[in-house]
Amino acid sequence: MSDLATGRVEITAQNHNYAVVPDSLARGVISHVNLNDGVIEGIASVEDRCFSVQYHPEAGPGPHDAWYLFDRFDALLTSGGVR
Repeated sequence: MSDLATGRVEITAQNHNYAVVPDSLARGVISHVNLNDGVIEGIASVEDRCFSVQYHPEAGPGPHDAWYLFDRFDALLTSGGVR
């Protein structure tokens, strides 16, 4: 999985049967993609002040691998924007 904002690559677990179709996004941007099959794994909207990921960050080998998502959530609440 790749975080498109930073270029960071993560090893994650995906176990889902649904995917977002890029053309279905009325607003927002693709934030994360699966490098194996190109499936969208995250979306974000500055205008709507929200973001989401569709993968299991806890499946990573370290306990803090997805901590940056909580930092982004904190920034969303305190500064009004997704970084």
